[in-house]
Amino acid sequence: MLSDDSNACTSDGCDGATGGCTHNPSAGACDDGDACTSGDSCSGGKCVGGAAKVCSDGDACNGVEICAGGACQAGTSSACDDANVCTDDTCDSKTGA
Repeated sequence: MLSDDSNACTSDGCDGATGGCTHNPSAGACDDGDACTSGDSCSGGKCVGGAAKVCSDGDACNGVEICAGGACQAGTSSACDDANVCTDDTCDSKTGA
């Protein structure tokens, strides 16, 4: 009887001597379920996240963007407030200033 453990990082089999199931670690690509990583791979029978997804929408005013919750999120925005209530503060999306 072959028992599938639903783990993409193991090779399922049967021990002929005992009749028990085996789940040996295997290599290869997998999906760790985190949309913020890419190039996930199997290691030691577990799926390990690959490189962090690079986020950039080309707007320097968003600061360094990060991937969180499976989507790109704006980082800390540029400090363009001159503390003068008599001026309109804006940020140039190309320079971040």
